[in-house]
Amino acid sequence: MANGPQLINYPFSRISFLCTQFTLIMADTPPRKGSKTGRILKLLLKIAVAGVCIWYVSGKIDFQKAGAALKQANWWWLGAALLTFILSKIFA
Repeated sequence: MANGPQLINYPFSRISFLCTQFTLIMADTPPRKGSKTGRILKLLLKIAVAGVCIWYVSGKIDFQKAGAALKQANWWWLGAALLTFILSKIFA
């Protein structure tokens, strides 16, 4: 085995799958004209769902291992990956 941090692949859990599906559905929903109260409630629902998803996912992260992995990471490759990601968002 190679030295360095090992990535652990967790299978998608039911809740992360539901969060992803909800996000995709909400992103594809065209904006509708409605009452101001309805729009505010919809916004609050989106914020609540996003908060629950972030809370759930952050509970699965071992931040000590993540920090150790970042300390051992090659910053040039991380910079190249970040640049590639930004360019893909610009040109997509």
